[in-house]
Amino acid sequence: MGPGSRRELLEDLMGDRNWKKTVALGNTLLRRMKEAVPECATHTENHRELEAQMDVATIREWRAVVEAFEADRSKTNPYMIETTALSQDAIRLRLSDTEATALASGTLVMLHDE
Repeated sequence: MGPGSRRELLEDLMGDRNWKKTVALGNTLLRRMKEAVPECATHTENHRELEAQMDVATIREWRAVVEAFEADRSKTNPYMIETTALSQDAIRLRLSDTEATALASGTLVMLHDE
């Protein structure tokens, strides 16, 4: 066996695996489509039920925002949730304030002497 045998064997194995995936791609896509079509009908029905329970003006407003975003991607993305996370310092400050309030009112139970 020469020095390139290992590399050639690995290339043959990977090439064979990739070829099998290529040949099976049609069956894989068909199986996934058979799963997706009924799910599409279910999701569509769920969406209709949700819209039936909502205010028509709200739905129009949301659609206008989404269509504006799809027409011009520089506008605010309606799918992004904007949240502000507390920093560790802010959490520590809030905890120390809560602890100080409990200590002042006499309801704080100290587990340690320090």
